[in-house]
Amino acid sequence: MELSTQTYTGLAASCLIVALVFQDVKWMQPKTNRCALFALAAIWFWASALWAAVTKDIQMQLSGSSLYPSTSIWLTFLPQVFSCFCVQLFAMMGGTSLVEGTVVPTRAGESWILGSWQLAGAGVFFGQLFTVESLNLNSPGVVFAVKAIEPLSTAVLAIPVLKQRFNMQLVMAIIVTCMGISVTAYAGASSAGSLASASGRSATHVAVALAMLANVGYSAKSCVVKKELGNQDTYPLESYGKITITATQSGVVLVMLWTGIGLRLLHPVAFHNILLELHLRPMAWLVACMTYFLYQAASVLLLDCMLVETHSLLVALKQVFVVVLASVMTHHAINASMINGLITVCAGVCWYAQSQNSNSSIESGAEDSREPAVPEDSPLLPISKKLQDDASKLPSVLCGVIAIVVIAGSLTPLFHL
Repeated sequence: MELSTQTYTGLAASCLIVALVFQDVKWMQPKTNRCALFALAAIWFWASALWAAVTKDIQMQLSGSSLYPSTSIWLTFLPQVFSCFCVQLFAMMGGTSLVEGTVVPTRAGESWILGSWQLAGAGVFFGQLFTVESLNLNSPGVVFAVKAIEPLSTAVLAIPVLKQRFNMQLVMAIIVTCMGISVTAYAGASSAGSLASASGRSATHVAVALAMLANVGYSAKSCVVKKELGNQDTYPLESYGKITITATQSGVVLVMLWTGIGLRLLHPVAFHNILLELHLRPMAWLVACMTYFLYQAASVLLLDCMLVETHSLLVALKQVFVVVLASVMTHHAINASMINGLITVCAGVCWYAQSQNSNSSIESGAEDSREPAVPEDSPLLPISKKLQDDASKLPSVLCGVIAIVVIAGSLTPLFHL
């Protein structure tokens, strides 16, 4: 996929805007400047679609071969390292410390906050890894249709973890979105000819399952943040930076794991060298890293200046944009049935988000219920004072969910994903 001069110009302008916002330049703050708010929203939408297209293009270029231990791991790890470097640079320029809670305990003698950041980072990294692996098996249309239901998966996980009530609106929204996913997956597989063979049908099913696991990873991260860190008043750069650092730590552990014991399970000589791949296509990998950082950062900054329900509605709209633009960029067929299925998915998410927004306004008297800034698409988690008063340890259910996600993600190279 050839990138135009306008694309590189847009990337440079986007990096400048995000840098100005992170450095707290007064005339470029989205809370007071509508132009800055719209610019961040545009960056979020555009960078997400460009990341999906470039990532898919790299995977297609490497079709029939793979990087050791897997192409998906490197497409997740390198952008994460790049984001960690950028965030650390901005933090140093702004005098913000990202060490507490990521490398050392937040307060002397209290190490549980450190563990909370690590769990949140693991959810981010492995959630992104499953997204990349799903994208490797199917078109952006199918993958991001499943990704659109992340707010609902978080609402389901919040029931045992955050003691939220299971209501009929959530049940109906899940039914509607599942219908939309089925239509989108079937239409996408049919247009690509995947249903003509058993292997094609299997790849479609695996791609949907991986995208669902990605939602579980991000939902678990959000529950960690809500359960343990919701009562802390942190600056967007600080909270985003700490989760980015711990997500990078998870990636380092995974790469070291496969560099060590993984050599006995796989044969590295049968894989391409990552250094050679970076030498052959340096700009493609750089754009993948830059766009990952941009859309994560823009999401954080937008979430800091709007209600979580509003942000979730934008998430649903963003998925439509990503499906259309990324499919066009990668020359994947998109038909009316896929669009209808995606609209159905978004309708289910928007319905639940709007109902939560109405209930929150009635119960709190339109009180501003704002979430702490966390990376990627934040879900619908109602604020609970009781939870903030009882944040001494993480529920075993949540720890178990993250453990399953980490173990499953660590084993995926064995299946050449």
